[in-house]
Amino acid sequence: MRKFIFLGLIGISLLPFAVLAHTGGSATAKLKLDAVINISVTDNWDDLTIDQGSIAGWGAGTVIDWDDGRKDIEVVIKAITDFVLWGCYYAKEGSNDVDPPFGNANDLLILYDGSTDYTLKYKEITDPNAYNGPYNENTLTKLYQFDGDNNIGNGGTKIDYEVKLKPENLGDRSADEEIDFTIVLVVEDPTT
Repeated sequence: MRKFIFLGLIGISLLPFAVLAHTGGSATAKLKLDAVINISVTDNWDDLTIDQGSIAGWGAGTVIDWDDGRKDIEVVIKAITDFVLWGCYYAKEGSNDVDPPFGNANDLLILYDGSTDYTLKYKEITDPNAYNGPYNENTLTKLYQFDGDNNIGNGGTKIDYEVKLKPENLGDRSADEEIDFTIVLVVEDPTT
């Protein structure tokens, strides 16, 4: 019996320490956001051949659809911030600049999103992933502005574009000339 009382006293004396024992914990980690925007561009843009029959129906101000009724460029932007989509284009003959230059390079190529025509500025950006500005309407064409909540939950912002051409601004061209056009799309995070 003494043993039992002795052990009971020891047990009671240890009770306050049991109350101090760990009954929970925590873990800590830092979320580092190196990027808050992703852009995916699908290129469905086909080549265009201009022939005599095409030219016969053109007049001042004519704008032609690069390839009728087709979504030439599909864009998906996923972002956890606001963003602005900018566009421009450049052109080459092989690896050389277009010679002679276009008549009006800033009024030649147009993107149409189903409701609005956006005339693209001419600016050579060969690495869109490395482009960090300037982002302004003197340099690029503003195509879309997103001011809202994070769009990841709804699959991102999807925009389809048709490419159009204003032939009167091609300048002086020659038969059998081939010009490679590149449309560049870049996304700005206006919060930085």
